[in-house]
Amino acid sequence: MIGSKGRADPDGAPHDEEDVDLSDLSSVQLEVLDRMRRGKTIKAIAVELGLPQKTIKLYVRQGLRHLRARNRETLLSLIRRPH
Repeated sequence: MIGSKGRADPDGAPHDEEDVDLSDLSSVQLEVLDRMRRGKTIKAIAVELGLPQKTIKLYVRQGLRHLRARNRETLLSLIRRPH
């Protein structure tokens, strides 16, 4: 599972892993990000969780915004770190 700490600089550059704060995200949002971290596609995550793809994309956007990541690649680099 993804750790509870993490954040990025305002310019989108990630801090070290002790600074990452995911505590404001819901358990479902964290589950979506964790499945993405494990290489699952949006479609696969939607099917597995029984949610519309649109909802999964919303959760990903919320994760991007929360961590101030510019794109999914940056987001995944933040959440792929071992916690």
